[in-house]
Amino acid sequence: MIPFEQQVQELISTPLEGCQVALDRCKDTATVTLLGPKESPYEGGLFLLRINSQPYRTQIRFLTPVFSPNIDEEGWVRFAATGSLREDLIGIQTMLKSPSLHRPVNFSASDMYLYSATAFAQAAVEATLTHAH
Repeated sequence: MIPFEQQVQELISTPLEGCQVALDRCKDTATVTLLGPKESPYEGGLFLLRINSQPYRTQIRFLTPVFSPNIDEEGWVRFAATGSLREDLIGIQTMLKSPSLHRPVNFSASDMYLYSATAFAQAAVEATLTHAH
């Protein structure tokens, strides 16, 4: 596995579209600024994330509140990290565009998405307008 600091440096030198990464001073934490994906309820939003490198897994947390089935109410992203920071961030962008209901962590968001995608999209847009601008 590529060391966390090296992965962050690669993302700085070759950034993902809509994603800016900065290594924090402690070198085992990074701050990410993520644009809400186009054609999603989060489009136009600017989200701040914190990524902590842990010995056996990476922890990713949205500091900006976001309404999603895959992000809990404290902002923690719950998914199987790939070991590649780039792939994890691509996964988050994909998850924002197409939420997974396989293992939701925000049950009110997942129920809304399941029973009324229109109501879910409206709630996500409202949360984005409130918190991510």
